[in-house]
Amino acid sequence: MDKAQTEPVTIEKTGRKYAVHIGFDEYQRLLALEDTYWGERASEAESSGYSGPDEVQKLLAKL
Repeated sequence: MDKAQTEPVTIEKTGRKYAVHIGFDEYQRLLALEDTYWGERASEAESSGYSGPDEVQKLLAKL
């Protein structure tokens, strides 16, 4: 557990890599990185003309 605070620890099961144990700070950093990534993808989609689900529902209702 202590080692995982400074570096990822690979856990093996029956000789195969099974999981990786990381510290909570690293986990939070990865979540923030993922949020940033998906936020950027959403902004790119919006600027390229993507219509969200609400807009599509309204359009379909009109049709």
